[in-house]
Amino acid sequence: MHVGGLNLYTLPKGVDETTFFENLGQILSYDGELRSPFAEKIKVGPLGALGKIRWEQEDDLDMDYHVRRSALPSPGRYRELFALVPFRGLNGYVKLGKFLQPYGWRLPDDDSFIRGPLGFAFSAPDLGIEVGIEPGPWSVHLAAVNGNSGIGDDNRSKKLTLLAMRRFGSAQIGLSGAYDDVSGGNTIATGGLLAGLNFGRLTLLAEGDIRRTRQNEQLALNKSFDTYVAYGEVDLMIVRGLNLKYVHDWIDPNRSILTDRRTRQSLGIEYVPIPFVQLRAFMRHRDGPPQVPGSRDKQVDVELHLYF
Repeated sequence: MHVGGLNLYTLPKGVDETTFFENLGQILSYDGELRSPFAEKIKVGPLGALGKIRWEQEDDLDMDYHVRRSALPSPGRYRELFALVPFRGLNGYVKLGKFLQPYGWRLPDDDSFIRGPLGFAFSAPDLGIEVGIEPGPWSVHLAAVNGNSGIGDDNRSKKLTLLAMRRFGSAQIGLSGAYDDVSGGNTIATGGLLAGLNFGRLTLLAEGDIRRTRQNEQLALNKSFDTYVAYGEVDLMIVRGLNLKYVHDWIDPNRSILTDRRTRQSLGIEYVPIPFVQLRAFMRHRDGPPQVPGSRDKQVDVELHLYF
């Protein structure tokens, strides 16, 4: 018999996250004297399960096997914990269901050019399977989903995505890739690089992506076209829980058209008053071709995010 549980912890005030998890791991991995039968194992005789079965003291109990830490890629939510399966030594998981595929920075902003326009938005999760491992400073996440959601989805066209990251102290670099075999003979291939760097209270993020869309030659006038996207972010922590953010988005939807490039600049604050609750307020300015609706808008966004 196996008994499992999910414990939710709130980080104590003024405590470093790494130190907290290290201390918690030491407590849970205590390998001293344990009450019976928690330090015992089942012992069978020559007849196996058909014979006599008894409890026997286990003198070589490997607590590292029983207590392991598994984590979702940030900002993973509680509802994505439904199918975590740890892989010994690799800190891995398997995820089944409907989720946002691993690709690039997981921004809580579907309107960012590296999210919605590339097809990776929280508002459009897809059904499939995801596998990930995090051995040491590396993290690799692979997913296969339907890739063609909608009423006409025949579940034959699939979308594959990859996100691989490497940590170097206070820096991270990574690459992403995706291939979507869209129905009707169309395909979409996407690839990109991302990086992050932290200087104490200052954090820098960047991402660049290229997407090639190949259309059915018998149905489309333009057989293929490329989309270029770039993203830059600067975060300054004023105090713990209060963050000042500046973001610059840039997109060229079709490289063969010289007049369709667009930009979006955002300046705002993020406030976390209590764990799992975030308030966001942003001023945004868009610039692009005047003939495209909304490409030159100015707006103010006020958001409340609840993470569960």
